[in-house]
Amino acid sequence: MQKNNDEKRKKIRLGQDLLETVIPRPGRRVLITGAGSDLLHTAGTLQAIDEENFSAVVALDGPDGGKGTGRKLNIDYEDICKYEEGCEGGDGE
Repeated sequence: MQKNNDEKRKKIRLGQDLLETVIPRPGRRVLITGAGSDLLHTAGTLQAIDEENFSAVVALDGPDGGKGTGRKLNIDYEDICKYEEGCEGGDGE
């Protein structure tokens, strides 16, 4: 018997102390997720990691659509995540 999508999906609640920030290696794609950022949902390429300041240098995608060819910003770890292109969908949860 095959399970439907509702039966396959499970939600769990984790405390902040159980989570760990994982930053992709330089050269990988990232998405800006910082809630207060005017760049929310902007993609870019991770250029460098600044371990001392818990931040990363991200080259934003250029206005011409070039990946990682735009301006470079130093962004806190907690405001970026790994970005897999083609996975934009989702159901808002």
